[in-house]
Amino acid sequence: MAQKKTKAQKLASLRAKERAAKRTKPITALDLWAIRIHEATESMKRAGWEDALITSYVLEQSLPDWVISAPERPVEDDDDEEEEDY
Repeated sequence: MAQKKTKAQKLASLRAKERAAKRTKPITALDLWAIRIHEATESMKRAGWEDALITSYVLEQSLPDWVISAPERPVEDDDDEEEEDY
């Protein structure tokens, strides 16, 4: 079971969240995805999930397609250029 946070840890966490809220840089879609994963894992810890189950959940959450995009066009073979040299 997850250990309860001390008052100092809660205060440090609150201050960190306040600093993050004061960011000047806008939050990107990737930031939102990472925050969602983080919040889900924290909730699972509070609910008493085992670390192995939490880890397996995180590993199953692949990056969205828009982060790792497929090539827009297929790579062409250079075989045609080699044939011209003969």
